[in-house]
Formats: sequence, C-alpha cells, structure tokens
Amino acid sequence: MRSLIQFIKGLISLFRRLARRLMREILLFLRALFWIIALGGSVYVVRVVLPDLIKTLGEFNQGVELFVGLDVEETRRVCQQLETREEWYRVEADSTAIRVDEANVSILRWEMAKMGFPRSGRLRYGVFGDTTMSVREVLSQDENRRALQAELEETFLTIDGLRRVTVRVRVPETRLYIEEQDPITISVVLGFESETRWEEEEFAAMVHLMRVSVEGVTEEDVFIEDSFGNVLSAEKEADALEGHNQLLLQQQVERALERLAQQTLGKVIGKDRTRVRVHAALNFSPADSLVSPANGHVDRMLRGRATIERLSVALTIDETKVVIDSSSGDFIEEQRPDEEISQLADLLLDVVVFSGERGDQVTVFPMPFDKTQELRGRQAAEAEQQKEFWTSIAINPAKILGILAALITLRFIIQAIGRGVGVEEELSALKGIPDLDEDDESFRTRKEKIEEEYQKTALLTEYGKELAAARQMQMGLMPTKGPRIDGLNVAGSCRPATHVGGDFFQYLQMDDSRWVICLADVTGHGMEAAIPVVMFSGVLKGLVEEGRDMDDLLYNLNNTMHGSLTGNTLTGRTFVCFSGGELDVPTRTLRLSNAGCPFPFHYRASTRDVVELELEGYPLGVRPDHHYKLLEVSLEVGDRVVLCTDGIVEAEDRAGHMFGFERTSYAIREGCRRGLSADELAEFIPDEVRSFTGDVDQQDDQTVVAIEVKG
Repeated sequence: MRSLIQFIKGLISLFRRLARRLMREILLFLRALFWIIALGGSVYVVRVVLPDLIKTLGEFNQGVELFVGLDVEETRRVCQQLETREEWYRVEADSTAIRVDEANVSILRWEMAKMGFPRSGRLRYGVFGDTTMSVREVLSQDENRRALQAELEETFLTIDGLRRVTVRVRVPETRLYIEEQDPITISVVLGFESETRWEEEEFAAMVHLMRVSVEGVTEEDVFIEDSFGNVLSAEKEADALEGHNQLLLQQQVERALERLAQQTLGKVIGKDRTRVRVHAALNFSPADSLVSPANGHVDRMLRGRATIERLSVALTIDETKVVIDSSSGDFIEEQRPDEEISQLADLLLDVVVFSGERGDQVTVFPMPFDKTQELRGRQAAEAEQQKEFWTSIAINPAKILGILAALITLRFIIQAIGRGVGVEEELSALKGIPDLDEDDESFRTRKEKIEEEYQKTALLTEYGKELAAARQMQMGLMPTKGPRIDGLNVAGSCRPATHVGGDFFQYLQMDDSRWVICLADVTGHGMEAAIPVVMFSGVLKGLVEEGRDMDDLLYNLNNTMHGSLTGNTLTGRTFVCFSGGELDVPTRTLRLSNAGCPFPFHYRASTRDVVELELEGYPLGVRPDHHYKLLEVSLEVGDRVVLCTDGIVEAEDRAGHMFGFERTSYAIREGCRRGLSADELAEFIPDEVRSFTGDVDQQDDQTVVAIEVKG
C-alpha cells in the first residue's frame, strides 16, 4: 500500500514537472508569436496602412499642380519616380494631373526635367490658374509675366552651383494674322558659383523645362547665356546644325524684310492696310560668317556667308480707303486710285531693294479689306473712354479738385488760345477776299481799302501778342536754369514746333538727397497740346510734393492721366510720353523709367561710348493700373545721361531721311568728346538736328535734358 502511495506521489510530481516545463514552452511560444505578430503588423502598417493614412490626410493638403495634361502611361511613370523619392503626391481623378507638396515643387520641376518629364503634358504655374485666356493673353499682362519669371527663377535657384538667375519672357505684340505672329521667347542669364561646370544634359534639361513651361515655345525660342554674355545653349555637331542655321537665317531675312516693308507702308496708308510676304532664296558661299539673330542673345557661326540670290514678294493692299463724306460728315469707303496703288508698289520695291537682274518678282493683289469691325470698334472705344472719364470723375472727388486747380491755372492761356483761334478764322476769311483794282470804284472806294489794310495789320499784331503770351506762359512752366546739386550739372532745352507746344521738362526736389528729373511729350503740338501740358505739370508737382517714390509716382501719374485726359471731349484722345527718373545725389544713382519716349542715352566716360538704355513702356494714360519698369544706373565722373523726345530722332531732312538714333548717339558722343557741359550739350544736340534738316520746317517739338557728373 505504501508502495502504491509512493508511486502515485512520484507520478503527481512528474506531472507537475511536466506541467511547469509545458507552461514554460507555451509562454516561450506565445512570446515568439507575439513578436512575430508585432513585426508583421508593423510591416503591414508601414506598407499598407500608413500610405493610405497619408493619402487620407493628403485630402486636407491639396498641394500644387506639378504637371497637367499627362497621358495615363506617363502619369504612371512619374508616380513611380515620386514614390522612389518618397515624395507626397496626389493624382487627379482623370489621371492627367499630378499634385505635389508646395514646398518641394521647385526642386521637383528641375529633377523631373533632367529625366525628360513631362513628355505628353506641361508644367503648371500659378499664373495660369484656371483662366480661359490663351497663354499669350495671360503673359501680355506685365504682372503675370513678372510672376512667371519669378517662379522660373525660384525653380533654377534650387540648382547647386547657381548663385543668380535672371529669366525674361518676351511676348511680341499680337498680329492680325496667325502666320505673322512672332513666337514667345525666353532668355535666361545664369550666374555660376566658381568652378561650376555644366554638362550638355543640364543645358538640355533647362531648355526642356522652359519649353514645357510656356505653351508654344520651342527649343529655338529659348536662349541661355552666362552673366558675361557667353552663349551657353548646347551646340551639337556643326555639320548637323548647318542646314538648320541656314534655314533660321533665311527666316530672319524674310521676317526682317516683311517687317520693314510693313512698317514703311503702314506710315503711308495706315496700319493693317497692307500685307507683305517675302520669300528669300539665299546663297551660302564657303566663307564663314557670324549671324546675330534679331533677339540679340545668340550668335551662331554659319559655314557659309549668305547673299540674297532671288526675292519673291507678294503685296496685298486694301483697294478701298475710309474718307469723310463732305456732305454728311460720315465715314465712307471709296476706291483707291490705280495710280496710288502703283506708287505704293514702287515704294515696296525700294524698301526690299528689288533687283530685276536677280530675277526678283513682285506681285500686287488689290482687294477690299473688311473695315466694319474697325469702325464699330473705334466708335465703341470712344464711347467707352468718355464713359470711363466721367465715371472716374464722379467717384474720385480728389481728381476733380486737381483738374479744377489745373483749369484755374489755365484761365489766362485758354483766353489767349481762344482769341488766337478767333483771329486765325478772321484772317482766313480776309485772305479769301481777292484784291480789287483801285480804279473799280463800283465795289469799294480807296478809303475802304485803306481801312481794310489797317484792320489786317491790327489783327496780325493782336494775334502775335496773344501767341507770344501763350508761349511765355507755357515756357514759364519749365525751369529757366538747372538745379544746384553738388557734383552734378543738369540742364534742359525745349524748342516748340509752333508758338506753343506739347513738350515739357522739369526738375523737382523730392527731399534733401533726391531729385526727379524728367521730360514729357503730350500727343500733338501747338494749341491742342497746351492744356494737357499744364495739367500734367500740376499733377506731377502734386505727386512729388506728396513724397511718393518713383514707382508709386509713375503708377499714380499714369492712372490720373488715364482718367483725366483719355476721352476728354476738350482735348480728344491724349496720352503723355515720359522719360526720366529719380536721382539719388549721395550715391550718384539714377533710377530711370520710360513711357513711350526714345530710349535714354548714357555716355560712359570710362569707355567713351554711348549706350542706349533699353526701357520700354506704354505712354502714360494708355493702360490704367500699370507698373513701369525701373532701371538703376550708377554714374561715374564724366558720365552724361541724355533724355530726348521723338522730335529729335524723327526730324527729317528734305529727302525724308530721319536724324535717327545713330546720329543722336554720335552727336552726344561728339559733344562729350569736346567736353561740353550739360547746358551746352542740351543746346548742341538740337543745333545738330537743325544743321541736318536745313531749311525744312520743324514738324515736332524738340526737347533735350542732359545730366552731367562733374569731377
């Protein structure tokens, strides 16, 4: 019995030991199972749950569009690249657009461009948004163009090795016919860090990025250079590019001839009244030559020197013209005489340098142009301008006060002008009466003839006095001598084409260290321009006295002129061309702007060369809410800056040749070489114009302002 009990105890003890061991094994198994489950769960969360969570959270982060217009296959390949880079992205429902994090969009544009993306779509920039306007219409607005340039520059500044990038998008004016339309071009100036070298692949990526940024831009429309002016666009094998370069040269010759002919004919019979097409067959000789395209950015070597072998020119001319019916005063169309068409064709031959020996051909197609929309548009525009004028007057009492102040100033000059016009009409009537024989006593006695002659003399005397008074009042608006500025000499001269004119110059002190130095040219001349000149002078002085800087001053001056002058029933459609800037005396820095005047000229004493400062802008009053570009020029001792109105460069001699920009530049250089002061230079240039034109009557007001840095 005892043995049985011992056996049972031993069996129980064995079961207990086995149970403890089994429990340890179960615990070890459960622990291992836990870690296996935990590890698997982590992998699942990372691979499955987390991406879904990120995408879900991404619904709140809309991101920005990187690409649009992709095909499905390219969308898939771009997504693969983004996943490889572990970038957040979202594909739009139609699979044609991809959004990315806004913070990374600039980097991704460049990285994707290096891979050749996109191929089927385009890059998306905020400036284009969801607008229904065309790319050209969007970029024609200065603020949109500047915004795109800034985005492109921001993209390129993410590239290692670049310290400065300047992008300029140029949008040519819209043409009536698509085939005449010049392309949008993009110029890029790169400033590299020292020792930075780019391979062809990087240049190709930059060109590709530009091409897919703006619709319609091709590789030929993108120009890249460094800050020293060296062309960086990758050239391929010269032999492979020779035919392409020759084709480009042919197109440039054709476009240049077409543009020259179109502009010349347009000055004779009006814009858009002719169409010129030129085909030039060029012959390339073995000699090398350097070709500079019209864009002024890329020079290419051609293995052949091009000469014109033959020209084929087609001229389409409007066979009717719009005239005013003498009886009704309405616009009507009448047939253009054959003689006039023949004369225009002869003018075209002279412009393109026609040569019968070369076998040149010219074909003239007279045909009626539709002018219905043009006339309706002109009438609608005039009505809209009048509406805008009176609306702006109604909503802007301050503008009313400004105009009233200007009109009070004008009181005496208006009286002089009014009497002058009346005298002109009386003189015109008197001149129409033929002189009669003294012996013909049946019509008038000798006494009456004496009284008539006396009356004529009195009228002429009064007319001269009135015009002299009007001229004196207008000239009184301009300074008689230059301002006293340490180290600088400023002078101006104005020679009206008639007794009173539309040109004007002024120097106004902004504060202790800054001056506004400018000139202006109101459209028209003579009495029609006198009133707007006085108004402009008053508005300009008022804005300067308010302490506005140059950018704000031009912005407000433009808006005021648009509301006050455009559509004014007193002066007609009036604009103001402006050139000038803000002179900072301590730093000898001139912040220049230009609104429709000839480019300012800068004589650099260090190189003894004259440079045209290319500043373009609409005349004041043309487009409201327009910001004008400012160019900062640092002046050295001996430098001169010359401003002038178009009466200088467009003055013509008896043969119809203009004084032009080159002669103006030469006159400035010659005057500076002689050591002329600003006062002497301001008189020397108009004197040179008068020597050139000879006995031809002055057709436009001539105004010059010169700024000299003294030693």
